[in-house]
Amino acid sequence: MTDLPDFLKQGEPARLFPVLADTSREKRMASIFLSLLPQIPPLATAVLSTVGMRVGKRTTIEAFTEVVLKEGSDTNDRPDGLLIVSTGKTTWSA
Repeated sequence: MTDLPDFLKQGEPARLFPVLADTSREKRMASIFLSLLPQIPPLATAVLSTVGMRVGKRTTIEAFTEVVLKEGSDTNDRPDGLLIVSTGKTTWSA
């Protein structure tokens, strides 16, 4: 099981086969898409290059869904997903 980053209160690793109800189509699609990025480097390169991120051989990508942040958790806002890209020197998340 993947450990959650320190800034998350809760979250689930993105899965190719999500454990969600069939009625949760948006959440299912987000989980499937996010789970593909760490597994298919050319897809990750194409997607992340649009925001200026370079994906190299040593780059690691973690993907989470249903995340709740520790900071600002007073509201009911919940991002659809979270990507954490580590290149060795830097860590980028969105």
